Amino acid sequence: MYVNMSICVRKQDPDLHCKITLPSLHLMGSADPYLSRSRQLRKDFYESTSSTVLEHDEGHNIPSIRTQLYPVISQWLEKNVP
Repeated sequence: MYVNMSICVRKQDPDLHCKITLPSLHLMGSADPYLSRSRQLRKDFYESTSSTVLEHDEGHNIPSIRTQLYPVISQWLEKNVP
């Protein structure tokens, strides 16, 4: 799926309702040097009611599927993916 956010970015208009409303899962590492920017991007472009954040204790990577995140990710997928 392609979502064009360029109009909202260009105008910087908070009254434009152009945030992504599709269910989304955001994996963020507490040791990620880009963590604050990742949080800001989520806030700017995704509706908080439809986006879920899972934080892990690693850096800027996706942890191994064998981590404690596996059950949470599986539940999220069952709930949000037809």
